[in-house]
Amino acid sequence: MKGIIRNFALAIFAILITTNCTPKVEQIVKESNTTERDEQKAEANQKPKDIVMMTAPYVVAAIKTTPCYGKCPVYEATLYSDGKVTWFGKKFTERIGRFETKVSEEVVADVRSKIKEGGIFFLEDSYPSQRKLFITDLPNTVISISNGAQPKVITDNHGAPKNLLIFEDYLKAFFEGIDWTKQ
Repeated sequence: MKGIIRNFALAIFAILITTNCTPKVEQIVKESNTTERDEQKAEANQKPKDIVMMTAPYVVAAIKTTPCYGKCPVYEATLYSDGKVTWFGKKFTERIGRFETKVSEEVVADVRSKIKEGGIFFLEDSYPSQRKLFITDLPNTVISISNGAQPKVITDNHGAPKNLLIFEDYLKAFFEGIDWTKQ
């Protein structure tokens, strides 16, 4: 008997909800469609606006060296897509502190060319590939590159292939050869 009463009460409740809510939902949908159509008509009547593509500067290439148990240089240097270059020297380097400068688009293009030429995007993410083979006494060189859509980070502890070592040397020389301004 209790089951019949409960089912009857649920049926009444469902009927009340369905009959009372349906007109309101239909009215809300109609009002919403009218508002959207009005907005679309207003936009269509406006003059077209100039579309300006804005892209935030991204890291093209960066190098970071970590400490060792000796006097290894510890610094971070970064080249951005807009030509901004930053240096943060921490220990055992000629420049300690934060420095900044700007380079031309051609210089940025040259660095991109070296990345492509060296096949850097196709290298492993770390050398050696197994972290358990890292030698903790050695400094790590961390290379970060990006083409704007695809970032890549490579950690070199030891055993890196020749093309990565050549690129690391290139980046070190590139950042060393810049005229810096202390920040």
